[in-house]
Amino acid sequence: WDAVARFPGMPREYYDDWVQVAKEETLHFQLLSKRLQELDSYYGAWPTHDSLWDAARTTAKDHAGRMAVVHCVHEARGVDVTPPTIHKFKSAGDKA
Repeated sequence: WDAVARFPGMPREYYDDWVQVAKEETLHFQLLSKRLQELDSYYGAWPTHDSLWDAARTTAKDHAGRMAVVHCVHEARGVDVTPPTIHKFKSAGDKA
């Protein structure tokens, strides 16, 4: 939602796209949260890096920079790490 609120004056389609992204990210979080609860844990119980939030702070006034960092760095990292992460979970006996 930050990209919607922080950068006014964009075309309507920009905001529509970000609303869809927010819906999808909400689903991803709900799935993750549910799985963590099944494993007797919760989101926030484990230390994680803050690179996404660091990038958000760094690009707070830079729309082009924000879009580049989020899509070209963070989304690309997700594509790169998802298959090995799935393998690690399966190797640890996670059937979900």
